[in-house]
Amino acid sequence: MLKTKLLWILRVLIFCATVLFLVRYIDFRLVLNAIRRIPVWILLIIIPISLWRIWLNGIRWKLCSTDSLRQLSDWDYFRYMMISTTFNQVMPGVLGGDFVKAVYIGSEVQANKARNVLSVLFDRIVGFTSILLLGLLAVAFSPLIDARIKHKVFIFAFAGLLLFLLLVWLLRRLGASASRPAIGAGKTKLGRMIRDGWLLAMDIVGYFLTRPFIFIKALLLSFIIHISWFFVNYYLALHLQINVTFFDISMVSCLVWIITIIPISIGGMGVRELSYIGLLSGYGVSAEQATALSVTVFSTMVIVAILGVPFIFTKKEAIKI
Repeated sequence: MLKTKLLWILRVLIFCATVLFLVRYIDFRLVLNAIRRIPVWILLIIIPISLWRIWLNGIRWKLCSTDSLRQLSDWDYFRYMMISTTFNQVMPGVLGGDFVKAVYIGSEVQANKARNVLSVLFDRIVGFTSILLLGLLAVAFSPLIDARIKHKVFIFAFAGLLLFLLLVWLLRRLGASASRPAIGAGKTKLGRMIRDGWLLAMDIVGYFLTRPFIFIKALLLSFIIHISWFFVNYYLALHLQINVTFFDISMVSCLVWIITIIPISIGGMGVRELSYIGLLSGYGVSAEQATALSVTVFSTMVIVAILGVPFIFTKKEAIKI
């Protein structure tokens, strides 16, 4: 309990420190002037695009579910995604809403609760894989990144791929012996929980290893979701007179997303702005322009989050099992 309180105090302090820094060193008159250059019609289009992306996220999540009973409808997946989007703005990091989403599922589904809750994690793994792959492509095609930097990035990526393949091999080996847990592992309540959780996790991993096309379909869908967001950021950057290529803004968007995953601030606020400032400064972009881009992106997220509030008070569709 004390540890949780200290973490929240730390997050509030980090948020206050970043806000004080921005207020002290950023000329917000220039930020507002930059934002005014964005046509209203672009901002109006971003909202339905964001809702469409949330719907696609729900479809991707459905693909990642191994619940054979199919207790959740397409509308349920969309509803949970909207609820998650709302809570993401008030929870630590940008994935805090996933925890709320898992709680909702655990309380509303009737059977296979663990499978449905774990599907949230596997969906995020697919999304994270997509972000990493698209980020690497953006680095490869960016004309403004030094060739030596690209070389180092892809060496690290290759090493990461080898570690991933090693992990898959280990999971296959462990999955083969998962049905034979150690003697005495289930004698206590904690031991049974660990054993059952391990067996379920291995079963889900085995499900995707034997059905790679499901993972590929979910990954391709994730590409569409993320690339559409890169285009939105790119067109916002153009109207803010930020002179970077599409591949550069894509790479920056990937890095900002990864940084704001770390739950050190409420909804990523402050950390997101500083990330944009730091990453875009290497392209000669002023701190005010970078802040304007971050604030505009965040504002659209807040509007979508507000639209998600009514979904909190709705109920899951009744589906016969």
